[in-house]
Amino acid sequence: LEMQRSSGIGCDRFEAVAGAVATLFVPCGLSALTTAIGFGSLAVAEVESIRTFGLSCALGTLINFVAVMMTVPLLALVRPAAPAAARKTDRLARWARRHVAWLNRWHRWVVAGAAAVMLAMAVLAAQLNTEFRFSDTLPARSGSRTVLQELDREFGGLMQAYVLVEWPAGAAMTSPSLYQVLHDVHGVLARHLPICYPLSLHSLVDALPDSPSAARRLSYLRYMDEGIVSQFVASAQRMAVVAANVPDAGASRLQPVLARIDVDLREIESRYPGFRLRMAGPSVMMLRSVRLMIDDLWRSLLLATAVILVVMAVTFRSVRLGALCVLPNMFPLLCAATYLYVVGKPLEIASIMVFTICLGIAVDDTIHLVFRFSRELQVSGDVPTALEISLHRVGQALFVTTVVLLTGYGTVLLSQMTVLVTFAVLACLAIGAALVGDLLILPALLLWLAPREGSQTGAGGPSARGALM
Repeated sequence: LEMQRSSGIGCDRFEAVAGAVATLFVPCGLSALTTAIGFGSLAVAEVESIRTFGLSCALGTLINFVAVMMTVPLLALVRPAAPAAARKTDRLARWARRHVAWLNRWHRWVVAGAAAVMLAMAVLAAQLNTEFRFSDTLPARSGSRTVLQELDREFGGLMQAYVLVEWPAGAAMTSPSLYQVLHDVHGVLARHLPICYPLSLHSLVDALPDSPSAARRLSYLRYMDEGIVSQFVASAQRMAVVAANVPDAGASRLQPVLARIDVDLREIESRYPGFRLRMAGPSVMMLRSVRLMIDDLWRSLLLATAVILVVMAVTFRSVRLGALCVLPNMFPLLCAATYLYVVGKPLEIASIMVFTICLGIAVDDTIHLVFRFSRELQVSGDVPTALEISLHRVGQALFVTTVVLLTGYGTVLLSQMTVLVTFAVLACLAIGAALVGDLLILPALLLWLAPREGSQTGAGGPSARGALM
């Protein structure tokens, strides 16, 4: 678009390409950097898969910037961009003039209204609960999901949880005390899990011929097939296992249940000195790690916000301009969180990742608008004039990039997987809201609070006024 405008005012091919690179290298580089920071902030996560995802995307963002800056100018020298249509340029200029005139009259009300709405959305967002269900990772109408729901209803669940029982050195596999501990563990699991069929050495012993004493039944174990017994006991490690089914009821419901089971297991340990009981298994680890993963993502979001603010303040050499960029870029994130509250959806790993990703993406439009504004303000020293020229020059680019992003993320809405559809809806909502924030909230903030002297903004470079005039 920059090369089109240059061609429209009579620049030759080389001047148009060189001027576009000179004008856009810094804002494009800064937007690539802030997007990479948004992704790279996931590197603070303790979960390896999240760290790998964040670092890979951050590297890909920087590589993309280098590729665009190398290939697009070369291709434009071979086949120059067609000049922008004069009618389209006139329409953009009229829109920018009317929009700035309206905002200049009502900017305080716009900022106050946006702040009030965002405060209300923040209150709603604070009430969101975290959740994770394995079924959400399956297609909505798939046979696998139907089978999973049937297993939850009839057999207590497909996922497995284990209680590992370690007995003291003086005991043995045939010790009555081990049998009693296993019996108590069965009782704990059956009490807390709605449909539970625990399996352990206790189950095997109870299936043996009846005898007046547990010790007698335990003695039969030495005659049983070793392969069967080894499914429940590792004698060399003095360890027995109790397996139970866990329903896919969601982390918010199962985590308190696991916590109560842990309390009861500690009570059993107190009654049987020397025994050690702990819960294990993939489902238990997954449920316990959900909170950790979401905490990781929140921490990365806060880190990205702080780093992006510092980078923008340093780049524009104005703390005020850097601070003004925060409010419009929090707006799309709060819109996404409010949507979750309104439709009754919890915070999931995918939705938290949307916040971190979209912060890096949404700030791109802010950077281009503020960078152009700071350059124009140096020349004119008049905030409304600088903002009008800036919106005229970058408004079309903001709209086009938003449409492209919405189209790309919108294709994911066709997925049958609930988690991907949620991701796409939130991403599209946040990206659309980011455009509203950059065309409404940010200009109103600049009209009200931007520094009035060009020397304070510091982003030097040629002005767009000549091209606009």
